[in-house]
Amino acid sequence: MYLCNESDAYLFPKIMSTILDHKSEEFVLSTNNNSKETNNVQTLYFSSDESNGNNHSNETNSNNSHLYQLSNMSFSKIITKHGHGLNAPNEGSQCKIYVKNLSINYLLDYNEHCNDLLPFEKEQDIQLGFYKTIIADYIHKCLFTMKKNEKCELTFEYCSQSVQEQSNIETSSSVHFDMKFLVHLIDFERQCEIYNMPIQTLYDYALIHKQNANIFFEKKIYSYALKLYHRSLSYASNFTTDEPNEENNELLKELDKLIVSIYTNIAALQLKYSNNHSVIINCSHALYLEPTYIKALFRRGCAYLNLNDYELALNDFRLAQTLEPNDVKIQQYLKQTTQKLEQYEKTLSNSLKKLF
Repeated sequence: MYLCNESDAYLFPKIMSTILDHKSEEFVLSTNNNSKETNNVQTLYFSSDESNGNNHSNETNSNNSHLYQLSNMSFSKIITKHGHGLNAPNEGSQCKIYVKNLSINYLLDYNEHCNDLLPFEKEQDIQLGFYKTIIADYIHKCLFTMKKNEKCELTFEYCSQSVQEQSNIETSSSVHFDMKFLVHLIDFERQCEIYNMPIQTLYDYALIHKQNANIFFEKKIYSYALKLYHRSLSYASNFTTDEPNEENNELLKELDKLIVSIYTNIAALQLKYSNNHSVIINCSHALYLEPTYIKALFRRGCAYLNLNDYELALNDFRLAQTLEPNDVKIQQYLKQTTQKLEQYEKTLSNSLKKLF
């Protein structure tokens, strides 16, 4: 998911130190991680999680069949026509593609599950790495491995993750589909790397990723929402090497607002999984940039409340109420926290009396 390595950290003095650590707790949904490693296939990473365009695939055999195992997905492709050139496209590349659906899935509504790929069987222009559906993500991941004019058959197992992930919170079932697509990368124009991007491009890319993350959030596909919020943050944080001036001062302010919003949205995801410590970390990042951001105050207050740290929760809820005195939800939580603190102090007082 990251666009740089540790040697590039000097480019990102404010925030990249936390982004570079991909195992950092503030960027995981839940602290209960039961994921299993897949050891029977070779692993392909694209600049930690996405392609940087200079990919070197780990092939499982010597023919045209390739199996790719990424951090959260796997797919296979059979090359039916080899491409040419030295480079593959990178994120942001303008690509002309042709996609044909070879699957036989009569139960899958393509307008819902891959509307950002429609219409099939027509040449279309896309910006690589920016997607709104899971199926489109697989297509994009495949394109990252391809060269100009390459054709391949892509296969993967698709699961309705909105249902699957809800099962972590409420009982539900998931449906799996075997998907197969013909993918043709007709042509592409590579984008410059992140450290060479102008500020406006950084902002535009960060905003698009955030908007797409919001779509996954609304569909309750939380892992994808988290990934794209994190992706958005990697672009938005790159502005920190630029000094404000008359030309970019307003844009830098907008980037700060965007970063605040991203951190707070990540915290909202983590609250759903009771990852309260990470919620506090991310809300604190947001409040460092904007101390009166109500959503960050409220969500951090909720995390403190969940951890029974009533005094700190009250501090956040009181400040939030001062800023938004008519918000009913803030009033409810403030009242609830006050009552719990009073009950705690009463219990503590009775316990201390028994000691004497």
